[in-house]
Amino acid sequence: KNLQDVAMFGSLKPAVMRQLAMKMQDVSFAPGEVVVLQGDPGDSMYVVQEGSCTVDLSRSSAASARSSLEAPPDLLPGAVFGELALLTGEPRSATIAAGAEGARAVKLMSADVKPILDNAWGGDAELDRRKQMLASCSLFKYLTQGELLLLATLVEPVTFGEEQEEIVTEGKLGDCMYIVDK
Repeated sequence: KNLQDVAMFGSLKPAVMRQLAMKMQDVSFAPGEVVVLQGDPGDSMYVVQEGSCTVDLSRSSAASARSSLEAPPDLLPGAVFGELALLTGEPRSATIAAGAEGARAVKLMSADVKPILDNAWGGDAELDRRKQMLASCSLFKYLTQGELLLLATLVEPVTFGEEQEEIVTEGKLGDCMYIVDK
């Protein structure tokens, strides 16, 4: 799994991706070993490389909203978890444990990654500005602060300046959306 496939890193320049890749730590977990414990401080994120991990939401508010018959899906190679904790430092929302065959993942620590991302995204002030812009859109009004922050990492500023410049064309398939900032 490549870091550029992780949504919040997808728009980063190759040089920034190389900086992040240098901070990745390979970690392995025995079958059933707890990777992160619900309620613990969030200071890292993981990308599953081999094996699988199970998700336990039993003590979360999300669990009460789920049907008692519906279990969260296992995290398979390529799955990412802990990315909101990496950005916000909020407590873990679930317990994640290695599956029956164990798991191998790459780990990124907040202390290593945050300075790189702050520089790439224009610092906390720019990220906060993007988050505020998104929060003002009715489309995103039900997102949590953490979800808005994650979405803000995906926003790529685009400037249009030419008069009569074509931005979208009616009837043409679109692959992005625009939010007018100023």
